[in-house]
Amino acid sequence: MKTFTLAPGGNIAAYSNATAAALSGNPTFRTPEELAGIVGAPRINLTDVWNGLPGVRPVKKFMNRQTGLDRIWKRVQSLEPLATPKRTKQQLVLDLMKRPEGATLGEIMQATDWQRHTVRGFVSATAGKKLGLRIESFLNQCGERTYRVSD
Repeated sequence: MKTFTLAPGGNIAAYSNATAAALSGNPTFRTPEELAGIVGAPRINLTDVWNGLPGVRPVKKFMNRQTGLDRIWKRVQSLEPLATPKRTKQQLVLDLMKRPEGATLGEIMQATDWQRHTVRGFVSATAGKKLGLRIESFLNQCGERTYRVSD
């Protein structure tokens, strides 16, 4: 299943899987509902997103927000996935946890298709014990469990 990302400028990119999309560091979506949630939170201008898509006729505005979301979702289905280098899931998770904001349990689960207990086991046993990394575990502002590699 294709996974899409929405960059800060309103640009959408397609990826062949969630793991590759997570490496971009941008919000990801797989369904029209997830797209609506992403563009609704910071109130992203849908015309900027539409006009940033390749091969579309630019518009000045949409009749309403739902029309814009429907047109964008229909158009992104035809985007070809970007080529991504092969990475192991371990490398992916470590890269996510090395970001300044760390990675939430949900982000890691989505990027790797792992279950909660697998993520917790990886953080504790592999990253903490085998690799000897110092891992911070905390609740972020939204109350989500977040892991970060600290210095």
